[in-house]
Amino acid sequence: MKATKLTLLAALAKLSAGTYVLQDDYQPSNFFEDFAFFSKPDPSNAYVTYLDKTSALKAGLISNENNFVHLGVEHRKIATGRGRESVRLETKKKYRHGLIVADISHMPGGICGTWPAFWSAGAQWPEDGELDIIEGVNDQVKNVVALHTTAGCKIENSGKYSGELVTKDCDVYSPTQPGNQGCLFRAPTSSSYGPAFNAVGGGVYATEWTSNSFSVWFFPRYQIPSDINSEHPDPSKWARPIAHFTGCKFDKYFQEQRIIFNTALCGDWAKNTWNDGACSAKAKTCEEYVKNNPQAFTEAYWNINYMRVFQDVEVQYPDESSTTTETTTPPATAEPTLPASTVEPNNPGTNTYPDSTPTESTPSEDPTYTLSNSPSADPTDTSPCTPPPTTSCVTYTTKTTFAVVVTPGDDDATTAPTATEAAEYPTMDEYASLKRRQHLNEHVAGAYH
Repeated sequence: MKATKLTLLAALAKLSAGTYVLQDDYQPSNFFEDFAFFSKPDPSNAYVTYLDKTSALKAGLISNENNFVHLGVEHRKIATGRGRESVRLETKKKYRHGLIVADISHMPGGICGTWPAFWSAGAQWPEDGELDIIEGVNDQVKNVVALHTTAGCKIENSGKYSGELVTKDCDVYSPTQPGNQGCLFRAPTSSSYGPAFNAVGGGVYATEWTSNSFSVWFFPRYQIPSDINSEHPDPSKWARPIAHFTGCKFDKYFQEQRIIFNTALCGDWAKNTWNDGACSAKAKTCEEYVKNNPQAFTEAYWNINYMRVFQDVEVQYPDESSTTTETTTPPATAEPTLPASTVEPNNPGTNTYPDSTPTESTPSEDPTYTLSNSPSADPTDTSPCTPPPTTSCVTYTTKTTFAVVVTPGDDDATTAPTATEAAEYPTMDEYASLKRRQHLNEHVAGAYH
C-alpha cells in the first residue's frame, strides 16, 4: 500500500482538443418552444400559407406526441388564399460553424408540387449565405446539397466525396449557371430522399461546417456509425461525405445561420420545373394541382424525434498540483490509465475520410433496420450487425436525432464538464419504445401499399 496522487484528469474520460460537446438539446418536449414559427408570405413565391403555432396545432399539422415531432401539410380540403397550409420552423438561436446531425424517420419529398427543405440561412440573403442539407422538388429521386452565396465563392473538385459534383459556382447570380442554383452535389443513392428514404425508416444527415469546408453525410438507417448517438461524435472516423465543399473563404460568405425545416408548395423552383418530369401529366400547372388535390399530400410530412447542438471545444485541464488528493490504494490500482481511444486528438476541419461509402444495396450482415411485406416484421429489431462502412453500428432507438455542433467565437464562453456532470440524454423507457415501434410499423406498412 502506498500514497498515490489522483488528478482530475484521471477521474474524467479525457476530452481531446477539438472534441464535440453537447451544447443544445432539442427534444419533442421543448421543440416548439425553441423554434419560431414563420407565418409570413413565402420568400420564394410558394403557393403556401404558413401557419403560426396556435393555428398549426388547431389544424393538426404539428404534434410532439409519441416521442417525435410531426410537421405536416394540410391534406383534407381544397386550398384557398395564399395556398395550401403548411409550416416553416426556424431555430430561435443562431449558429456559426459546427456539426449538424439530423436523424429523421420520414420526410415529405418525391411528391408533385412539394418543395421540402432542411436548411439554414442568415439574416440577409444572399449576403449571409445559405446551406441546403436536404432539398428537392416534385418527383425528384435523389437529394441535392447546395451552398448559395454572393459572387466570389467557387469550390474546388477535391474528390473527397461520394456524391456527384454538379456545379462549382456558389454565386446565386452566376452568369454561367441557372439562377440561384449555387454550388451543389447530388447524393449517390435514392435512399437519400423521398419515398426511398422513408421506406428504409429514414436515416441520419450530418453536416460539418468549418472555416475551410462544408461536409454533408447521409447514413441510411442500417448504416449509422456507432458514435452518432454518443456524447462526442467524431466525423473523422466516418465514411466519405456525399458532399464536400472546399476552396472558398467560407467565413467571408457565411455568417450566423438559423436552422430551418419547412415544406413549401410550388414556388420558384417547383413551379419552374413542373414540366420537366411526370408531374405535368397530373395538371397544367403546379398551383392547380396543389390546390385541387389535397389527398396527394397525405405523406408530405416530417417526423423528427429530437435535435442536439454540440460545440467544438478545446478543454483546458487544470494544473496537476492544484487538483491532487492523497489517498491510499493497492499498487495495482495506483495509476489509472485512460482508454487508448480517448487519447488521440480529433481536429475538426482537417479530416481524412475513409474510402468506404454507403451503398444502395442491403448490407450482407443482419441490419438493425429491416423491412418486409410480412406484418410480423419488426423494424426496431436490435440484432447485432456489421454493415459497411464501419465495423459496428447502432440500433434504431426510440428517438430521431438532430445535432448542431457550434464552434464558439472569441466572445463565446466555454465551460468544461466536471467529473460529477452526467450527460442528460433521453432514456428509452418502455412507453416510448412501444410508441416508436407502432410509429415505424405504420410507415413500413404504408410503404408497401
